[in-house]
Amino acid sequence: MSYLLIILLFIGVIILFVFNSYVGNRQSNENNEAIKKLSYRKKYYFFNSSERKFFAILENIINSKYIIFSKVRMMDLLEVSKEDPHYRANQNRIKSKHVDFVICDKEKLTPLLVIELDGLSHLRPDRIERDKFVNEAFNSAHLPIVHFQNSDIDKKEKIFSELKTHLISTNE
Repeated sequence: MSYLLIILLFIGVIILFVFNSYVGNRQSNENNEAIKKLSYRKKYYFFNSSERKFFAILENIINSKYIIFSKVRMMDLLEVSKEDPHYRANQNRIKSKHVDFVICDKEKLTPLLVIELDGLSHLRPDRIERDKFVNEAFNSAHLPIVHFQNSDIDKKEKIFSELKTHLISTNE
């Protein structure tokens, strides 16, 4: 009788194993089908119209000593000290935020100046709070940040003057 019980238990284990394999494969196939049906598509434009116009102005102003990067994550520009007792929280605060433009030294690719192009959305309370944090973060890292309004796009002299001031001070 004990042999019969052992055989029945063994058969039961095999049945459970086969059933779990079948269910696992079925779920895996369903997940693969879901992945195949993702609805991602390429954006037609990388920049909105204001960003594109501003980028063209920057390209005309910036000389060959510098290079412009756009839509850069703050986490690619700043790092949180490992000794910071709030390391994870402070890292999380910057990992999903990005800035519009970064001007770097062309030779070493050292970030020299961060540029934000502020549209009407920057007048919202949540964006004001976000901009305040972003400014404080870059100031604490001694990486200058300058804000231009969308309405400044046609003021090339103002943009040139502001960039010149910041880039000269960072190279000294």
